[in-house]
Amino acid sequence: MKRLLSVIKQASREQRETDEEWLDLIGLSRNPQYVYLCGPLRYRIKSGDWISTEELVGGVGLSSQTIELIKDITIEARRIITVENLTSYHLWIEQREHYAAEELIIYTGGFPHRRLQHFLRLLSVAIDRSNRPLSIMHWGDIDLGGIRIFEFMKSRLIPTLEPLWMNSAALLKYEQQAALISDEYASQIQAALYDPRYSEWIPVLQTMLERRKRLEQEGISKIEFNPNV
Repeated sequence: MKRLLSVIKQASREQRETDEEWLDLIGLSRNPQYVYLCGPLRYRIKSGDWISTEELVGGVGLSSQTIELIKDITIEARRIITVENLTSYHLWIEQREHYAAEELIIYTGGFPHRRLQHFLRLLSVAIDRSNRPLSIMHWGDIDLGGIRIFEFMKSRLIPTLEPLWMNSAALLKYEQQAALISDEYASQIQAALYDPRYSEWIPVLQTMLERRKRLEQEGISKIEFNPNV
């Protein structure tokens, strides 16, 4: 397995964070893949009736087989939030119960796996067809991995995606919960400053370098989000 992973990394120009994500890149998976979401969504399989997830309190996991069979999606939510880490995904659901009818929350698990990528493309089509205002945001770690995941999703899956709390203000606000970075990691951030793919991230990259800190989502334990601001 180690040799296979080494070959994949050397042959690919992609960026991934975990072994599972590298294996998924070539269509291999150690475990069945699910899409975990919570909130108002309707989907149809082939010519069947519409299925709603709105009443499934606490969320649901759609299997790979279900995702492959989905032919159409309609979005009942006013906003969509994709969340990188599992703990933060559950935190959002627990603390935003009052907004459950307005928000569709989707767990990405780092780089979206193949089935989730397919689902997000279907979702992007549904967003384009929607005749009402609909925002879609991604909440991820304030580090190189989180930035790479966001850019992957925006460039390949959801062109209208916007970052949520992935900025200098959030890093400074929760600096006590942030982790120190190594010299090697700092050199990677320095290189990213000159990479045109990350030009929109220069302010937060500079803050990470200046403070020598990176912040994982778990450092934010209270969801303070006002959709009207």
